[in-house]
Amino acid sequence: MEQKIPEKLKKFFTKKNTIIVCVAAAAAVLVIVLLRFFVKECNFYQEHYYENTYINGIDCSNMTPAEVKEILQADVDSFQLTVKTVSGDDPVITAQDLNMIYVDDGRLDEILQEQKPSGWIGGHFGDSNYDAATEISYDQDMLNDWVSSLPFMTDYTVSEDAALVQGEDGYWSIKEEVIGNEPDQDAVRTLIREAVENRESEVSVTDESLYYAPEIYADDEDLNAELEEKNYAQRIEELTSAVITFRLPDGESKVLDKDTLKNWIVEGDTIDDIKISRKKIDAWAEEMAAYFPTDSGEKYFVTTDGEVLTLYYGYSYGWTYDAEGTADKLEKAIKSGKTKDLTPALIREDSEGNDTGNIYVEISIDQQNMWVYKDGELMVDTPIVSGNLSISGRATPRNGVWAITAKMSPHHMVGAADENGNPSYECDVDYWMPFNDAIGIHDLASRTAFGGDIYKTNGSHGCINTPYKAVQQIYSIVSVGTPVVVY
Repeated sequence: MEQKIPEKLKKFFTKKNTIIVCVAAAAAVLVIVLLRFFVKECNFYQEHYYENTYINGIDCSNMTPAEVKEILQADVDSFQLTVKTVSGDDPVITAQDLNMIYVDDGRLDEILQEQKPSGWIGGHFGDSNYDAATEISYDQDMLNDWVSSLPFMTDYTVSEDAALVQGEDGYWSIKEEVIGNEPDQDAVRTLIREAVENRESEVSVTDESLYYAPEIYADDEDLNAELEEKNYAQRIEELTSAVITFRLPDGESKVLDKDTLKNWIVEGDTIDDIKISRKKIDAWAEEMAAYFPTDSGEKYFVTTDGEVLTLYYGYSYGWTYDAEGTADKLEKAIKSGKTKDLTPALIREDSEGNDTGNIYVEISIDQQNMWVYKDGELMVDTPIVSGNLSISGRATPRNGVWAITAKMSPHHMVGAADENGNPSYECDVDYWMPFNDAIGIHDLASRTAFGGDIYKTNGSHGCINTPYKAVQQIYSIVSVGTPVVVY
């Protein structure tokens, strides 16, 4: 039997079905919308990074790799490096100066590929951090050229080591080091290159290690030890460099050279302590006394030419060897460091040992010349004419020392009587100074030429004929007792 559905119930179910249908339809629409949105977002994140994606600290949310690359290139473009220098003139180099660009190594694309497009919803609930190398490329030649052109790389003072230098006096001193500012070019280039490649904003080239410094300073112990050693050797060289030929009588000599003088060195702890032993000098001078005997009344004389003569004739006046004075002269000669002849020191005495002063007359027969000395100074230097060698008995006696016995002005000279009892000669002179009996120094109006070989054939009777002006000067200098040496 067919049951009838109540009208109210029928209306209820009809209304409910309608609601269900509507809800189902709405749900279906929502699902479709959501699905389409999800698919759309999936498609979007196939080319974009998730929300909250950070690469090298940069927020790359919803950005494509290309957009991030543009940001990185812009960052590279903004690069500039300031080089801090000692002078404070700090040059700057930029990315544009180096043709610097960002180099894509593919990492940004890899990061995108690593994310699943369907997982984009998770990006909203947490950060994703990635590291990507930011490689750059630049023109290294341009960098090298720029660094090379920096003022401190081209204008600098080269450091110099302290060194020993020898002065004109032979001694050494230390030339102090020069502290320059020459850069180690390779080290500077490396430092700046690394700063560029690390994209630093500032690099300092003020560190001392980047500049060449002296290796040896003035206070270096080895250098100072070498200085002392060299100057010590120089002092000994200085004291022993003299070569002294000591004149002995009658052409003999003794030579003092480095080998001898080295044995006379007294060494010490310092250069100032090094010296020649005065005791050795005194001893040597005493040894030389053996070459100047006086047992037979010998006297000695040093000529104007430096020849040492033994004088055997004449009065009691003469010169004897002075050991102490010779030692003084020798010490002075050694200190001079020169090669030289040295004559002995002589003391002029009379027979009683009394010093007779420092005026004397020197006459050389061979040179036909006469000198007069006073206190060691040459007062007269004149040619003469001595006794005639061509006539027997008229040669002027030589190799002796006599003394002025008188001074007369004017004077009438009378020669010894001849076989007929008449004077051998008579003449008037303005100045007469006898020193060996009738032999003396005088002017002669009839003689106009002096010196040379005149005496050999046209000489005097034995006297010393002297030019007028010279004899006049001699007369004013000498006194009775003044020695006259003839050789």
